[in-house]
Amino acid sequence: MEFTIARATADERDFDDVCDLMLELHREGGYAVLNGQKMANSIFGALEEGMTFLARSEAGEPIGVIAMIEFAFWYSDETFLEDRAFYVRPQYRVRPGFQGKSVGVELLRAVRDEGQARNKITFVTVANPDRKPKRTAMSMAGQRLGFVPIGYTLKLN
Repeated sequence: MEFTIARATADERDFDDVCDLMLELHREGGYAVLNGQKMANSIFGALEEGMTFLARSEAGEPIGVIAMIEFAFWYSDETFLEDRAFYVRPQYRVRPGFQGKSVGVELLRAVRDEGQARNKITFVTVANPDRKPKRTAMSMAGQRLGFVPIGYTLKLN
């Protein structure tokens, strides 16, 4: 499977493609009622910030997206990059026995490189509402209290 990853722009095609992917993300794991206008404004803002990367299939179909934003640490004047959204269509996610490049991994590499170019620490949350909780001591303690882990945060170097 061949695909490309490029920085998305605020043009109509990229905006529409990111919106379509974000609607899929919401259908798959949204926890609150969708406000379409707020979603559109947020996507447009992310595109204007210039840290949104879009994966496309050979046919030009959007298959994944990752959008970053710069935040200040609550305890420092320094800033870091954090994802606003990270989504890969299910049929393009890594499966057991997968051979070749992974869409998700290549999107992560794109934002890692962006963070390095900006000299910023970069965090990405990988969420999966169907994730089976790990059986670590910390995870088990949280689960006994009623917490359900749905993902994890990566620090990209």
